[in-house]
Amino acid sequence: MWWIDKEIAMTAPTARRWSISALSIGAILCILLPFLPATASTGGAGIFVPVTPQRIGDTSDGTGFGSAGPFAVGATKKLKVLGVAGVPTTNVSAVVVDLAASSTADTRIYAFPSGEDSGLAVLASGAGGGWYSTTAVVQPGPDGLIDIKNSSGTTALNVDVQGYFSKTSSGSAPGGFVPMTPERLVSTLTGQGVSSSLTGGAVYSVKVSGENGIPNDAVGVFANIRTQNASGAGGLRVSASDAPSSAAPIVNYDPSHTADSGGVIKLGPDGRLKMWTSSGTSSVD
Repeated sequence: MWWIDKEIAMTAPTARRWSISALSIGAILCILLPFLPATASTGGAGIFVPVTPQRIGDTSDGTGFGSAGPFAVGATKKLKVLGVAGVPTTNVSAVVVDLAASSTADTRIYAFPSGEDSGLAVLASGAGGGWYSTTAVVQPGPDGLIDIKNSSGTTALNVDVQGYFSKTSSGSAPGGFVPMTPERLVSTLTGQGVSSSLTGGAVYSVKVSGENGIPNDAVGVFANIRTQNASGAGGLRVSASDAPSSAAPIVNYDPSHTADSGGVIKLGPDGRLKMWTSSGTSSVD
């Protein structure tokens, strides 16, 4: 696992088995090709370049959005991501951003290249004014902007940039990032990828390479993962198919809200990943 999260401590009767009734792995945004160190001959394309984390979008004071004020129901706002906070104006294939939302209603936040509605949410935010956050990889449009859309409620939003992936005319170097149109890979709500809700203790295998435009020689993917309708608190773990079953949770969940997370997931030699929950049942999307 590339993204390490600390599991929430909890106690429960040992005989109880919690579950997640809905889970999805959607918005697959990039692939990692077989690794070879980038050199002058291969170029540096597809390599992650970190920047000093900086807020580039804030609805409270209008930073990045042009004017202050939360998102209205169904509203879309544009945000400049190239040429700000250390991200160059050219040769950028995607930016890595942290998004945090607080809404008056259960809502979905979408982030996609300017003018191209991806249709897949990167963040679910619950009602009641609490803050919900996730990490996303988003391709900028030709104008250097991304569009952010709010589905429901009056929603405050913060966006912090963490870095970017480089791009050259020759394409991505081996071991580098290759952006793609977001595609849903798993949805237990519809039976895509996994036919049923995840039950605590069971391990589920998912084919990734060769699916939805992902090449057969990919070694990893960046994915947005969402859990919902959990029967109890727990942690969802995702790792390569051949990795030991001891990874830290990529997302922690409980029955009170939908939980999101974004992360880089290594694939096994068979092009598969595995996922399992520490306890309970949950849906994945």
